[in-house]
Amino acid sequence: MLVDSQVQEQKQGIKVCSIDDPDYPPLLKEIHGAPEKLWYRGTWPKQPWHGIGVVGSRKMSVYGKNILPPLVHDMARSGLVVVSGLAYGVDALAHESTLEVGGTTIAVVGGGVDDESMYPADHLGLAHRIIENGGVVVSESPPGMHPAKYSFPLRNRIIAGMSLGVLVAQGLARSGSLITAQCALEQNREVFALPGPLTDPLSEGPHMLIKKGAKLVTCLQDIFDTFEFLSLPKEYARPESNPENEVEASILAVMSSDPVHIDTLIQICKRESHIVSSALLMLEMRGVVRNVGSMYYVKI
Repeated sequence: MLVDSQVQEQKQGIKVCSIDDPDYPPLLKEIHGAPEKLWYRGTWPKQPWHGIGVVGSRKMSVYGKNILPPLVHDMARSGLVVVSGLAYGVDALAHESTLEVGGTTIAVVGGGVDDESMYPADHLGLAHRIIENGGVVVSESPPGMHPAKYSFPLRNRIIAGMSLGVLVAQGLARSGSLITAQCALEQNREVFALPGPLTDPLSEGPHMLIKKGAKLVTCLQDIFDTFEFLSLPKEYARPESNPENEVEASILAVMSSDPVHIDTLIQICKRESHIVSSALLMLEMRGVVRNVGSMYYVKI
């Protein structure tokens, strides 16, 4: 006879796979101390699948909220599986952005995957949408177990372990996302970092990682170029950035992955505002630069 907890697990579609099961993520098997069991809800992607972890600050800047979704959209559309932790901020935005374009995302949680233990509880609806749209919510904690402080570093090692690499989007110099990056390094995974404005404290973490050798990412091609066995769809190849006139040349000469305000470009280029605006519009249409909000532009 099934006890109440087992009945509840069946109602919520909770399943378990051991490290020897075919559905167990292949890359995760390779790490030291891989979980012997995973409890999950949803459908594992058809193998072979390639995951990229996306982690970062629970509090995001306007820049982060503008710059991360387009990159995640491209990741999801290209067939990459977006892996994150269902937390506030970067995690939730990564899951949401994947779902927006019909991609597959995996949420690794710190507690049980049952509704009653889901953390944060505010993201229970997001967890359900991940499951309903062909993704997975997974944990090494059995149903009914609420997360503790130690649960999240353990969760981070799973995010890194089942991914080819981990992208750190935003975060302070000391933050949980850097723990995930450290897990990735220890597991011989790639570490990617999304650069940000030099004056933003949330850029400290990614910039510190870049100084230590993480790969700077401004577009999908930067991720695909890292793995010889991945083939980048042609539509996502980095556009040619050759300027078509002197104004474009002046703009591109001072632009980088750090956001630059249009007023600064006008001053540097010594051109009238409408001329600089038109040139930026043409560069944006060709996919060379991107408006990340509030008239700040970055070079892609």
